[in-house]
Amino acid sequence: MNQVLITGGGGGIGRAASAYFAQMGWKVYSCDIAIQEKTGENIIPVLMDIRKADSVHAAFNLIETHTQRLDAIVNLAGVYIMDSLVEVPEEDFIRMFDINVNGAYRVNKQFLPLIKNGGRIIIITSELSGLDPLPFNGIYSITKSTLEAYAHSLRLELALLDIPVITIRPGPVDTNLLKDSFLSMEKMCAKTRLYGISTAKFHQIMKKETGRHILPQKLAELIYRSATTSHPRPSYSVGNGFFLRFFSALPAGMQAALLKKLLK
Repeated sequence: MNQVLITGGGGGIGRAASAYFAQMGWKVYSCDIAIQEKTGENIIPVLMDIRKADSVHAAFNLIETHTQRLDAIVNLAGVYIMDSLVEVPEEDFIRMFDINVNGAYRVNKQFLPLIKNGGRIIIITSELSGLDPLPFNGIYSITKSTLEAYAHSLRLELALLDIPVITIRPGPVDTNLLKDSFLSMEKMCAKTRLYGISTAKFHQIMKKETGRHILPQKLAELIYRSATTSHPRPSYSVGNGFFLRFFSALPAGMQAALLKKLLK
């Protein structure tokens, strides 16, 4: 039986991915900071806080009692905060990096010894990775672009060990994380002292652009395909929007002028 470790297993995408892998006959170690109920014979809930090395190590020791081999590690855990770069509390800024970037580093480093004979590492970034960040969404974009750079470097290093590293860049997915992004934006609109009407206008643009979201099941199926295909591509994209790619292709001066016209 093939075996996979999934971080963020308690989230919307994590639950969908865990269920899909289990349905396809895999044993799933569903890791999350919150306690999960056991939802299937092939799904083993594992308590793990990816912000803490000792928690990741404890999860490793537990999983090692079940198996000496993983066929895939799926890095799904992440958080979303919208705020301005000059108003965001420092602890929120640091927390975003500790979960979205450092967490993947801790998990992949700790569990790499269990990846053998064709096993692979899958890292979920975002359609924002590699694109120019938008205002008020910069913190999330920065962490995902950093994660993308980490994944690329890890891909080059682990290629020397014949371990594929695959990046998946989804657009908006219909989960609580998407709902949290709207709540986070509403909180910023209420508390900002610098941007006022600009945040309200950006909120409306954001609602329009994220309205065409994809279902968690669709992303789960793509994750499974990337874990099982014999010759995986280095990266996959799904549900990406036109506006972000168009905006990122503009010269920097034009970006600032366009946003000023739209938001001021």
